[in-house]
Amino acid sequence: MTEETENIVLRLLREIRETQRAHSERFDGIEQRMTTLERKMDDVNESVAMALGFSAHANVAYETTGQRIDRLTETVADLRARLEKLEEKA
Repeated sequence: MTEETENIVLRLLREIRETQRAHSERFDGIEQRMTTLERKMDDVNESVAMALGFSAHANVAYETTGQRIDRLTETVADLRARLEKLEEKA
């Protein structure tokens, strides 16, 4: 190889090395951003699961409360009917 050819090869190798270094820096930045994004998505998933859990719990509590109110209404109606019968006898 001639000296001129060696210089061209060395110059190209330096350019390749510089490009690889730049790419490595960009990949490191992208990796950090992806790690941050994964953490945020984990938080979102947890929040959604918690919200759905609270929603389901609220729905069950609402239905249970409604059933209890219905039973109390029936009990009050029965008590009124019994009271009316007692008042008629008196």
